[in-house]
Amino acid sequence: MDLEERKELVLRNTEEIIQEEELEETLREKDEPRAYIGNETSGPVHLGHWIQIRKMKDLQKAGFQPVVLFADLHTYLNKKGDEEWIQDMVEYWQATFEACGL
Repeated sequence: MDLEERKELVLRNTEEIIQEEELEETLREKDEPRAYIGNETSGPVHLGHWIQIRKMKDLQKAGFQPVVLFADLHTYLNKKGDEEWIQDMVEYWQATFEACGL
């Protein structure tokens, strides 16, 4: 995939980016840049998360390494479940994201 195709995937369905020149430089110079996403695991994955998953899949296809943080500590600190429930949610989220190819 050439630079323009990779750039097109990164920009697809995005509202804005900070610096297009920086994006082009990253795509040219880094073999596998990282793309990061984080979510508090305070409930089931829902349709709204599909937007994030699709964007991460675009980035992955463009050569980025996806990094997904399941913010279980945030869930705990925000008192959204006990430790066992939170661990179950993290496992569920991980299985869901893996099933989506991330």
